[in-house]
Amino acid sequence: MKKMRVAIVGAGNIARTAHIPSYLADGRAEIVALCDSKIESARAAASLCGFPMIYGSIDEILASEKPDAVSVCVPNSAHYDAVLRAIDSGAHVLCEKPPALNSRESREMEFLAMRKKKVLAYNFHLRASPEIVFLKGLQKSGTSEPTSALGTVYASEARYIRRRGIPGWGSFTDSSVQGGGALIDIGVHALDLAWHLMGEPVPVSCLATTSDRIGTRGGTGDFGAWSGESFGVEDSAFGFILFEGGVSLSLQASWALNMEERKKFSVRLYGDCAGAELFPLRIFDAAGTRQKSEGQPEDNLADTTVLYQKSVSAFLDACEGKGNPLCSARDGTIVQSMIDALYLSARTGSAAPIFVERDR
Repeated sequence: MKKMRVAIVGAGNIARTAHIPSYLADGRAEIVALCDSKIESARAAASLCGFPMIYGSIDEILASEKPDAVSVCVPNSAHYDAVLRAIDSGAHVLCEKPPALNSRESREMEFLAMRKKKVLAYNFHLRASPEIVFLKGLQKSGTSEPTSALGTVYASEARYIRRRGIPGWGSFTDSSVQGGGALIDIGVHALDLAWHLMGEPVPVSCLATTSDRIGTRGGTGDFGAWSGESFGVEDSAFGFILFEGGVSLSLQASWALNMEERKKFSVRLYGDCAGAELFPLRIFDAAGTRQKSEGQPEDNLADTTVLYQKSVSAFLDACEGKGNPLCSARDGTIVQSMIDALYLSARTGSAAPIFVERDR
């Protein structure tokens, strides 16, 4: 079988540690070229995959190589342009999270993929963790209501918080490049997983606050030193999202909080028959007794290398018409819309509507 010709756009850490190894592990794709504005970065990444062709721009790589698929691994602010160019050239696209800087961009990316009949997927790789797959398997096919294991899930709590985990490298604290701070960086993972496990209800409105009280002081943490003077994003965000049917989600996202643990990543689901918490996965009945279901995994967030591989493999399956990606273009747009509304609410100090177009 002919291998799919893949181009990697952006040769930084996520390309080297996630995308390149995952394509090599799957075996159905051949990495034919890489591009990066920093040629030395492209050359270093190329050494990991047999020294394919390297280019300095996306226009060059698309025109010269005409790839079947493109992995977009550039900073958030460049996702929109790179994805549109790749899809317009006739390629399927796997884009890093978050989808874009805002939902206007993600909608345009989604609609172009629909018009061109191309796969657009986002690398929300944590959806592939054994715990998430198991809980999704408890849901009835084709509905948003779980089986009697949990009953109907009507509320959720999601947290991805760190005591001192502000990134001290790259452009993480530059809003013009990243689109935000802790919320769009790590909070988006917690939000996506909770929403995914709730059955992906339609969001209606939200209320949120953000803070930069610790970030603007500067300091040193688990991920190096950061400058308070150039800190231009939130270090923490707290929100409440309301969905159709009276379903709700409480969200906490932070790079820096004064708390006991170094970090906490958890999702809680409240159903009318039982509840669940992860990570690790635990299911409780009405008396608070832990329940054990057949096939329930013991893992606590499997090796991320494996999850990246599963994400890339699902993308390749979708390109071949054999399945769905972990996170579709549609899902990405809705998640981005919730992020947008949370930021809007925090800026205005009032509740914000969440606009989601119905499926076309």
